[in-house]
Amino acid sequence: MVPGAISYTGGFGIKMGESRHINEGEKIVSNRFRVNKRWQNPFRSQVVLLHKLMVKYNLEGIFDLLSRPGRLVYLNFMAGVARGFGIAVGLTIVSAIFLAILAKIASLNLPIISNFIARLVRLVNEQLPY
Repeated sequence: MVPGAISYTGGFGIKMGESRHINEGEKIVSNRFRVNKRWQNPFRSQVVLLHKLMVKYNLEGIFDLLSRPGRLVYLNFMAGVARGFGIAVGLTIVSAIFLAILAKIASLNLPIISNFIARLVRLVNEQLPY
């Protein structure tokens, strides 16, 4: 028997739920499987570790989401709408702040910056269709 492996005993001579020792550390856990006793604790600790990781990374929620593709599409659509709305509002606020700072700088009438801003205003006015 491979260490740590569970082997099939066929269930002969053992009642359901009964547990008895076979030879040197092997124990029948149920009526069909034999577990090497010295490998029982590492196996259990690995299962407990796997359970903790599944809870930590919310794999149940991920599996639930992947099993219902309609919900996945809906949630991704709503996330895209929220992201687009956030970008629009954020860009508006940043642009307003930038233009307010630019207006303050233009009102100071600094020679180099004022000439640059005047040239920008002139180019924008030339490109307007009216």
